[in-house]
Amino acid sequence: MFYYRHPAVVCVIHIGGHSVFPCSRCSRTFTSPSALVRHMRTHTGERPYVCQTCDRAFCQRAHLTVHMRIHTDERPYVCQTCGQAFYQRAHLTVHMRIHTGQRPYVCQTCGQAFCLRTDLNRHMRTHTGERPYVCQTCDRAFHQRGHLSRHMRTQHSAMQADISDLEPTIPAHWLSESKFNALVEDLRRTPPSSPALSRWLSESEFNALVEDLRRSPPSSPALSRWLSENEFNALVEDLRRSPSGWSGIVE
Repeated sequence: MFYYRHPAVVCVIHIGGHSVFPCSRCSRTFTSPSALVRHMRTHTGERPYVCQTCDRAFCQRAHLTVHMRIHTDERPYVCQTCGQAFYQRAHLTVHMRIHTGQRPYVCQTCGQAFCLRTDLNRHMRTHTGERPYVCQTCDRAFHQRGHLSRHMRTQHSAMQADISDLEPTIPAHWLSESKFNALVEDLRRTPPSSPALSRWLSESEFNALVEDLRRSPPSSPALSRWLSENEFNALVEDLRRSPSGWSGIVE
């Protein structure tokens, strides 16, 4: 018998000789009280683990540990094929698909396969007709954020500043000002067909991204309109091994 004191642990269910800890807010159950406590933070928004360098807060200690590698540049996950190192195991897993050719995310409609789930999700909109990115000025809807951004520039240029309200600002740890400027310069001289870019952005999206970045300070939301933080980090890893001369953003 043991006792676990925490407001989240309100009851224990015994099933087949095992203790099961149910969430009081949803239907999920857990095999340990600590797992239930971690889960409850998804309901309460509690983030008790705070980075002492940049003040970002996290639900779990493990997430803070991974985040700290951004500040320390620790890269414990090393590719045994090419020696490239990564902050997170998930980034290494994605990278290994480059060597193996694995494309685990398959479209059930046309059979096309993708390395990333986000690529499959974007592709599926071509079948479903879903247009989740809506212009707040004229109500036109688009499959991709990049298409909305281009529409705002060409059709509602006076309203361009307002698009920043649609997406979060880039976290400061993504890019220093010098690295941001290097990224812009590298993008300007890299062909859109570069393998390092083509798996992330279409040619039209690439050109629109370059234009966004040329006009934006490092703290702007220009980049976050195009890529999530995980996608951006994976893109940087791609660029590190690209023959196109990308070096300024990974110094």
